[in-house]
Amino acid sequence: MASRKGAPAKADWRTVFRQSIARSLVIGAAAALALFTLFLTLALVTYDSTDAALNTAAHGAAANWMGSAGAWFADLGLAIGGVGIALLLGGLVTLGLGLRAVGGWETFVTANADRLHMLLPRDHPELPWTVLFGG
Repeated sequence: MASRKGAPAKADWRTVFRQSIARSLVIGAAAALALFTLFLTLALVTYDSTDAALNTAAHGAAANWMGSAGAWFADLGLAIGGVGIALLLGGLVTLGLGLRAVGGWETFVTANADRLHMLLPRDHPELPWTVLFGG
């Protein structure tokens, strides 16, 4: 007697809902990262040292395209990191594109779970954490 393949079990709606919320949050975080990177890039590109900001006592409208908030972010970024802060922007763009290419943060973490740790065990055969303190 031939047997019939059973109908696939329906997914629990709670599980599907949780997965869709998690996916939406990941997409939202990626969009926020992209918008902040664009904002910071435009703020740094249009930086004007005469704008009222952290290191400048001035008044009037900001010449920065991102307004006074852009002037503050650009001035703070340049005060902390100097001109090299522009490298951070390249890193943020690379991070965003890389995560997009691999399918998102969750896929990246799942594929590299064995490499995403701060310290290896003390008895690790190749590189124990004690080597950092004494060789």
